[in-house]
Amino acid sequence: MAHNLFRDSMVYVGETPWHGLGKKVESSASAAEFLRAGNLDWQVRLAPAAGAKQDGRGRWNRMTIMRDPVEPEPDPVALGMVTSRYKPLQNTEAFAFFDPLIATDWARYEAAGALGDGETVWVQVRLRDDMKVQEDETIERYLLLRNRHNGEGAVSIRFTPIRVVCQNTLSAAECGSTTFAKVRHTGAMHDRLAGAAADAMMNEIEAFAERSRRTFAAMVARALKAQERLDLLTQLCGPPPKGPAPDNLPSRREMAETRLAAQSAVDPQAGSETAWALYNAITWAEDERARLRARKDPEAGLNAMWFGGGADNKIKALKVLAAVSGMA
Repeated sequence: MAHNLFRDSMVYVGETPWHGLGKKVESSASAAEFLRAGNLDWQVRLAPAAGAKQDGRGRWNRMTIMRDPVEPEPDPVALGMVTSRYKPLQNTEAFAFFDPLIATDWARYEAAGALGDGETVWVQVRLRDDMKVQEDETIERYLLLRNRHNGEGAVSIRFTPIRVVCQNTLSAAECGSTTFAKVRHTGAMHDRLAGAAADAMMNEIEAFAERSRRTFAAMVARALKAQERLDLLTQLCGPPPKGPAPDNLPSRREMAETRLAAQSAVDPQAGSETAWALYNAITWAEDERARLRARKDPEAGLNAMWFGGGADNKIKALKVLAAVSGMA
């Protein structure tokens, strides 16, 4: 199956991503350069949908979100249907959210791209300082903004740390929240995204990151007995499979068990007997399944890892294992 990262609309800094797609740019690239290099410098607009009606104040009851045509497309492309209350967030405006962080060298653009026909646009920035949860273990800190142009869901900014030793994409959840910020596509959206001062924004992000670090550290310290680990594995990954999976990939349970068995050799500090080790085995299994899926469909793999079922499973694992570690 051919990949469909919206006409190769991806750009990145540094090493080639695991899916091998996109265009590399210098780490000093500006937002405008990122947009151009990633073929993301297009806009969306609203148009009355077919059969839409106007009320007494001239407002249409249904609007279609239309994307500018991108060569060789001859015409605009419909991405979704919304009401007249919906306000688009252009790609340039999504990038602008990070301007105060970039300007102070506290963050840098890492990657950006679009999925499908442009229904989802994402921007990832790397924060300046790494995180330590135990000796000689580095976790890089990232923010991931997702903007949907199809009318489904709000603009979201997630804190997405990456464990360097195995490139696991972790999740950060706090008090039931899986996002650092979430803003609906309404008239107040632009004011909320632009209103935060750089210092206040950085302080809030740092506080969120520190709470995540303390959660991870508690998981490092939480030893699991063999039966408890098996019970948690069943709760989070299901029982041992009885046959091949429908997608012909190893099951989450099998992959997590394989990772735990090899954990002591691959990552001696983590071992296999802590909540932290189990959490990382599960996140590794989700990321590895995404990488395997990406061999046929890179977009499906990336979407699962960051936004879809894989991300949801990581968040569930974090919440359960954080609670077991006394950090509910």
